[in-house]
Amino acid sequence: MLHARLCSDTSGIIAGCAVVRLYVTTRYQERTGRTENSDHTNVQDAPNSSSFRAEVANGYRIMSVFRRFLYHLGYLARETGQALDRAGCFLQGNFAYREALFLSRHRQIMNLVDRKPIISPQVQFIAPNAAIIGDVAIGAASSVWYGAVIRGDVNKVVIGERTNVQDRAVIHVASGGGKLERALPTFIGNEVTIGHGAILHACAVEDQAVVGMGAIVLDGSRVESGAVIGAGSVLPPGTVVGAGQLWLGTPARFVRLVSAEEKQQFAVQCSQYVELAKMHATECGKTPDQLDAEQMAALLWEERSEDYLSSLGLLGKEEDVMAAQKAYLAHERQLAASGAPKGSGKPETKISSSTDARQQVSAGH
Repeated sequence: MLHARLCSDTSGIIAGCAVVRLYVTTRYQERTGRTENSDHTNVQDAPNSSSFRAEVANGYRIMSVFRRFLYHLGYLARETGQALDRAGCFLQGNFAYREALFLSRHRQIMNLVDRKPIISPQVQFIAPNAAIIGDVAIGAASSVWYGAVIRGDVNKVVIGERTNVQDRAVIHVASGGGKLERALPTFIGNEVTIGHGAILHACAVEDQAVVGMGAIVLDGSRVESGAVIGAGSVLPPGTVVGAGQLWLGTPARFVRLVSAEEKQQFAVQCSQYVELAKMHATECGKTPDQLDAEQMAALLWEERSEDYLSSLGLLGKEEDVMAAQKAYLAHERQLAASGAPKGSGKPETKISSSTDARQQVSAGH
């Protein structure tokens, strides 16, 4: 009876929240002329009307406050449910909930209240220790490498296709301290290379540009298509780097135009990173069973030298030999599980040699 009453009350609360959400969303659309899902639209693209921009900003604030309210309400409900579950386990004498699990709490992709990353299903690779947080969008065939951090907590980060964010790179945004003209997102185009340890803060990097290792691109800067920021350079706030230009130094200055040969080299490197990302994604995506099987194969192969295989006429048949050894080990485990003596009924595996003759090779040798 109590369970049914709680379910009924919970359903009523959820229905009430849905009605309030619908009302606030409708009012938001009426006031701003935009839908709730258009938060990624740049407010600065609106007509140059102070009243209109004020209405838009007010609408954003309303939706932000309401979303946070719903988020914390849901968090409260979930925490209450977990507390009740632990209390029930305690009353039943089940103390498993007290066990400490020393597991890594790192998450590659993490929401931040109502800000959620949007990752294309065709993204090539995201390293296990990378961090993508908040309002971040990443296009197809892009890759985020080891130790990189992309943080869209106070604004948005948009990354195009076939772009590589290399190891320990940091990408962040600017909130503007409540001023719309200072609230700057970070936009990164297609086929962009962001070198190891580079820092991009509230800036725009257009297609096929290159940001060198350890370079810093600061607020409001724009790196146009095909431009290159040299390794270790610092681009001051508000700087515009023209298309196809090479800038170096601290602060960075124009040096020369990027040659056609260099552009071709950067394009090749970008394609190489796409292929390299596939290899890393395959290796990092292996299950524990696959890793154990590879380790077993390596141990089995250490027991066979080229001289031994050559003497049996099996040189070049390494995969067949390892398969036979794995079959033998599986047979031994079955015998051990059944309690039979070790080595009884040992299977013999036929492996064809390099000659026409066939040799009987015991899988246990």
